[in-house]
Amino acid sequence: MLCVGTICGPLMPSSTAKGLLGGKLAKTSADLMGYEKNSQGRSGLFVAAWSGFGLLAPMFLSASFLSYSMIGCLPEEYGQVSWMQWLIAMVPWGIIVFAGMWLTAAVLYRPDAEKSFSKDHICGLYRDLGKMQTPEKLTGLILAVCLVFW
Repeated sequence: MLCVGTICGPLMPSSTAKGLLGGKLAKTSADLMGYEKNSQGRSGLFVAAWSGFGLLAPMFLSASFLSYSMIGCLPEEYGQVSWMQWLIAMVPWGIIVFAGMWLTAAVLYRPDAEKSFSKDHICGLYRDLGKMQTPEKLTGLILAVCLVFW
């Protein structure tokens, strides 16, 4: 969850939408893994999702309004920061936060090893989906075109 949220961060400008997506992914994963309500594993998945999808959003300029708010607080001569300049400046912060939240989730909310997804389970779920239908292919194509133009 932490890695997925961090990678997907720059693709969605709304922290709220990313938080909702990450929360839903964490809940669905916890349900599939059989974690009970308020269990350590469920809490760990939520912490990882919230960290990746929400907490690390300011690392990317386009991933959160907070980044633009921070730029607005800078002196005027620093106001014209590019996307890449922002990312380079935020990488040390991002690494520290990522590592800290990973350790938090791994140590404080250690999940049960027997409740993790096995490769066979994931492959079975993938087989159950079947082949992509025309609407799914069209959606994928539209998404790819939007990402290219973005």
